[in-house]
Amino acid sequence: MDPNLRSVLRQYTPMLAGAFLMGSATVVDQAMAAMLPGGSVAALNYASKIANIALTTAAPALSTAVLPYFSKMVAAADWRGCRHTLKRYSLLVTVVAVPFTLLLIAMSRPLVRLVFQRGAFTAADTALVTSVLICYSIQIPFFILSMLFVRFLSSVRRNDLLMYASAVNLVVDVVMNLILMRFWGVAGIALSTSLVYMVSLAFVGIATLRILAQERYSTTT
Repeated sequence: MDPNLRSVLRQYTPMLAGAFLMGSATVVDQAMAAMLPGGSVAALNYASKIANIALTTAAPALSTAVLPYFSKMVAAADWRGCRHTLKRYSLLVTVVAVPFTLLLIAMSRPLVRLVFQRGAFTAADTALVTSVLICYSIQIPFFILSMLFVRFLSSVRRNDLLMYASAVNLVVDVVMNLILMRFWGVAGIALSTSLVYMVSLAFVGIATLRILAQERYSTTT
């Protein structure tokens, strides 16, 4: 139990708590979807399978690529380099993810029909899953961008902020589920998830800007 190990544990504990809170949001969504008419949970699962293809490929790839750069720049106190990297990758993600999201939304119905509509999966099911997929797809650029800022916060050892962000996300998820599912059913739960990642991006983005501003001030004074 030397100082290095204690430092790792201090960072790992809030990260583990944050992961638990964010994982709980999925359970909450499933439980609340079960309160809706039959087939809602299945529709949520079917739509998430398609949306998660983008989320589970692009986001981990980006976050894995930028973490070593952030770690080196933070160790060297190269805050200008951090700002440059954040701006560059944010622009890149926006340019790629937004058109992809719009294309996915536009092609959602034929995509759902092609992948799922056969046997007991009817045209009515396609319509339901399509609406859920459209609402889920909105989160894609926000989710990927938030992962960029999450990696920066990890590199500056502020995983406590990520734990707080996860707690806020869970509360927002529950509240927005209760509101939106009244109007749009299971599609409202999917839309709530997208709104959660908008809030998450705002939280980690503001936290990142504050840290960079503080470090810039401390280096100039």
